[in-house]
Amino acid sequence: MAEAATLLGRMVARRYVIEAHIGGGAMGEVYRARHVDLPIEIALKIMRPTIAQDELFQKRFYREAKAASRLEHPNSVRVIDYGREDDGLVYLAMEFLRGRDLLTVLKEEWPFTDARIVDILAQTLSAVGVAHALGIVHRDLKPENIMIVPDEDDERRDHVKVCDFGIAKLNDPRAFDSKDGQGKALTTSGALIGTPEYMSPEQARGDPLDARSDLYAIGVILYQLLTGTVPFTAENTLGVVIKQVTEEPLPPSALRASVNPLLEQVCLRAMRKKVDDRYQTAKEMRNDLRAAIGARAPMSSSIEATSSAPRISDSAPTLADPSLRPRFSATSDRPVDLGGDTRKDTSDGTEIVLPVHSSGKIVGIVLGVLAIAAVIAFVFVRPKSSGAEEATTKAPASMEPVTPTETTIPPAPPLPTATNKQAGLAPTGRALVTRPGAPPVTASSEPHPLPSVTAAAPPTTAAAPQPTSTMPAPVASYSPIGAFVALDSLTTERVQQDAVRRKMAELVPKLTECYRNALLIVGAPVGGSAGIHLSIDTSGRMQAVVTANQLPPFQRCAAQAVQGHTVPASAIDGAGGATAEQWLKLHP
Repeated sequence: MAEAATLLGRMVARRYVIEAHIGGGAMGEVYRARHVDLPIEIALKIMRPTIAQDELFQKRFYREAKAASRLEHPNSVRVIDYGREDDGLVYLAMEFLRGRDLLTVLKEEWPFTDARIVDILAQTLSAVGVAHALGIVHRDLKPENIMIVPDEDDERRDHVKVCDFGIAKLNDPRAFDSKDGQGKALTTSGALIGTPEYMSPEQARGDPLDARSDLYAIGVILYQLLTGTVPFTAENTLGVVIKQVTEEPLPPSALRASVNPLLEQVCLRAMRKKVDDRYQTAKEMRNDLRAAIGARAPMSSSIEATSSAPRISDSAPTLADPSLRPRFSATSDRPVDLGGDTRKDTSDGTEIVLPVHSSGKIVGIVLGVLAIAAVIAFVFVRPKSSGAEEATTKAPASMEPVTPTETTIPPAPPLPTATNKQAGLAPTGRALVTRPGAPPVTASSEPHPLPSVTAAAPPTTAAAPQPTSTMPAPVASYSPIGAFVALDSLTTERVQQDAVRRKMAELVPKLTECYRNALLIVGAPVGGSAGIHLSIDTSGRMQAVVTANQLPPFQRCAAQAVQGHTVPASAIDGAGGATAEQWLKLHP
């Protein structure tokens, strides 16, 4: 690979002059360049030669670059141009930004206010939603890919730009084409792409992805903005991947007590393991974020309904029937006294206000008097009967006993409709509600006695539902502790074979550890062959791509285990670097 400095001053596509090196990554190097005819600066991404030479990569690169260039949104970085030079240099020209990435802002300015968190992520979700509508899944959303630039109209406000749309899904190319065709299977399917700390469970397993994987990553970013840390950490990369698949995150409030509970609910929903349990669209998540700080309409029911019982508080009284909700003034958070309101104390001492129109007062009083008179007549005028007869005497239809329901004393189950003594009714026909600790009401004189009833009895405890998983079905009692990796055939070009073989032998223990951890993720004894495709530069440094489509979690770990290791520079036979292909046998 050419050194970054060698490209300074070069003209690309006859119109972009490279002026400075900005940074680099797995895909290539990024430079600041200027347009020779226009007074603008651009960011020029130059793909690594070992990647750019691959025909498969070139086809996918042009397809994805074209799709990314269609993104016209104020919160996404614009792709201006792309192409390939005669000498094989592949480039991507993008909008040049002067700002800081979100990770840098986090380190320098955390903690953020709730309003700032929502503003940043709402803009991010706006850009992501447009990309999803075009069929583009980012796959590598993280704070480093979210730029914060000064707002042209208000410098105090964060203006978000999401970077690398459509490019993150291209970072699994081969280093070279295999002569015998064994390497042809290396495609995007089954590849483990992304950053482990922000990777969705399905992404960690190497499953096909859709837009909801991006929403999981944004949930992780929200977790980090709320707590200052990511939800899962481990000593190594694969340890984080395993946790993404198998562990539930601690609630943000467990790490920071001041976390807004509504933002916490949005965060945890976005990070649910099953894709169908998460937000289904970026717009849905954006709306709930705004609602969490009162910026928009009420939150979606799946977030709001965390309890089956109505919540009643001094500052925000609520009732099941919207027509009975208290009225509020524009300047006060207390109910407005309308003159005809009635006040009622709840079981927890909270006072709620029920508005009653003045015209309904008289009607209510009249109906109340008539009801009392009817009860007195029913109790004292009716003839007395024996105990057995009284137990089976039903009241007139107009005075049918009132059956308590769950709303009488939440959360007691409804009592069955029965006779006065069975239902525990007073002579006035009013239900006697049993308090906690009171003996159950029974009717043993009946030929078919009803079950005992206690209004405050807790519901039967059912076994907690086990979370379902899209993982392969585990094998009973299977343990990967005896699994191991063995070296198989090795082919090399322009490098001494013995040097590569010795280096790969040194790496077998690390590869075996990767294999065992991958088996732990899938929970089944998956064996077979795997290929390590090596690109070796003139200094002897190795870059690796792993083929193991039957076991995707193994691919990334194995590639990282090899990445950066070196063979002696004296073992390289050519000035343009070398290639090698090491095949492995996986023994479960």
